[in-house]
Amino acid sequence: MTVAQQGPPQIRFPRTLRTVGDLYQLWRHGLAMMPSIDELEKQWGSQWRPRNERQIFSMRKVVMDGVVRLAGTRGWPEEDAVQEVEKQRMEGGNLSLDAPAKHIKATRKS
Repeated sequence: MTVAQQGPPQIRFPRTLRTVGDLYQLWRHGLAMMPSIDELEKQWGSQWRPRNERQIFSMRKVVMDGVVRLAGTRGWPEEDAVQEVEKQRMEGGNLSLDAPAKHIKATRKS
């Protein structure tokens, strides 16, 4: 007898994330009862993301991609790049996590 494989979890992106550090923690290590985004993506691809979560996921992914790119470009640990992106966000007036995403997208185009 085989056990039926359970489908992918349907997990909403937490709305409580306020800093780039919070986002990094979730993405790489998970939070409380939520596994890391890296683990969810590795195991399930996009199947774990509810359709109505696509935009918030893509905006947060832009921030994480920016952190990874900055770390690679400057030869920094990702944690240092997280601090730099957070510093830039705070200099912009303590804006939401959408602000660094928009800034990163704009600088990629130029």
